[in-house]
Amino acid sequence: MEYDNDKLRKRTPKLEILYWIILALLQPVTSIITVFPAKPGIWIFPLLVNLLVFPAYIIFARIVGPALPGERRMRRSVALFGKRGFTILMTVLSFLVIQAFLLAVYSLLLKFS
Repeated sequence: MEYDNDKLRKRTPKLEILYWIILALLQPVTSIITVFPAKPGIWIFPLLVNLLVFPAYIIFARIVGPALPGERRMRRSVALFGKRGFTILMTVLSFLVIQAFLLAVYSLLLKFS
């Protein structure tokens, strides 16, 4: 029996969806514990801020996913930096952008609370 592992995925696997749900729940919980531990009235805001940040995680996964080993398709930007360089560059840039956004929003919340 021969397996066809080269077929394109048309749907997101259930395990990947579970990982996205865990990320969506754990990120605000860690923010609540580290940034707002003594202010229970503000605890709903990190959950709302996470709804704004969550699409950035999805976009990152859709951009970097094809650059990972085992994928045959390659975009021009991936070919320009190489797979490893592109993955490292996108990881660092997305981390900095997401953290800067969270820092700005949380500083505004702390200022007005």
